[in-house]
Amino acid sequence: MGTKKRKCKIYAVLCFLSLFIGLGFSACSTSTPFSPEKANHNKPFLNQEPKDFEALTEIKEGQKDIYLILKYTDNEYFNVIKDGAIAAANTYSCNLYYSGTENENDCKGQEKLINTALSRGADGIMITPNAADLLSDSIASAQKQVPVVLLDSIINTTNYEVCYMTDNLKAGEDAAREMISLIEDMGYDSSDKVTIGIEIGSPSINTISERLAGFCNLWESIAPPKWTILSEVKSNNMDHTQIAKDIEGFIKDYPNLVGIFSTNKRSTDGAATYLLDNNIKNIALVGFDYCPSMEKMITETDSGYHASMLLQDQYSMGYKGVNAVIDAISGTSHNQKFFDTGLVIVNQDTLLQDGTQQILTYNK
Repeated sequence: MGTKKRKCKIYAVLCFLSLFIGLGFSACSTSTPFSPEKANHNKPFLNQEPKDFEALTEIKEGQKDIYLILKYTDNEYFNVIKDGAIAAANTYSCNLYYSGTENENDCKGQEKLINTALSRGADGIMITPNAADLLSDSIASAQKQVPVVLLDSIINTTNYEVCYMTDNLKAGEDAAREMISLIEDMGYDSSDKVTIGIEIGSPSINTISERLAGFCNLWESIAPPKWTILSEVKSNNMDHTQIAKDIEGFIKDYPNLVGIFSTNKRSTDGAATYLLDNNIKNIALVGFDYCPSMEKMITETDSGYHASMLLQDQYSMGYKGVNAVIDAISGTSHNQKFFDTGLVIVNQDTLLQDGTQQILTYNK
């Protein structure tokens, strides 16, 4: 495929995602390209009653009260953010409370939690926002009363204290480099015709669209012309059953498929599980966030699997977030809004490095 056609396909994918994010849509579980008519327009406004806040530290009179609001209350990734926040709260002698939603499309639930925290006299709020646009007004309003620190995801306003998260555009570029490296390790060269499939959780999530944009842009810049990204991006809406169907469809429909890029934890776990269960070793997998299935593909060095796992430093997000709230309460301001907490790439070459082992320990 010529360079001009490749650019058009990638541009079309990104435009579709931008449209969905801008309108706050959430794609339905489907193995076909995104369709606005099939989108669930009400998904971001799920009306679930969030759990009440619970204390994560010993509550002491006279200490500052910080409220942590997560996208999920029972999720391995976000539990690591919670662990980092607890460690910092104990270090800086503050009271830490937390709650969250059960679905990362539940913006109304997070709005309720923000209001509850304010009504209970919060001295500061940390939040992993469910949507970039739908929560902007609520967070901006809260910031007028107490410091609000964003973790993991950013919003469409500058009315917050600071944000600690992964630079997801750069992370997407890192994923593309990893994919190219794995394909080369599998013995392919620039004269071979190969295709890459992309599996995403939901197009309404900013972090996913940024990773996809970074991946596609870097791929366009450095991948051989015959190495193409499929224009059919599959969205699973965080459904493991749908992920398996998507991967099966990729393999059936595209005989030149040699790699899959998964943009988020659940997509990565589902794809890795499918490849392991079916003993498929001729397809490389690059995916975000820790899951045991990916670790198995990487650690079994003689198994013939080709995989790279990109791990965020969410422990630091939680720890630094508490520090930033305490600084803001005391009147200390930061000279920037966004802090990239970095990324650790786990593959067979980096597995035994100290930094890799440390972040794996955090995530288990």
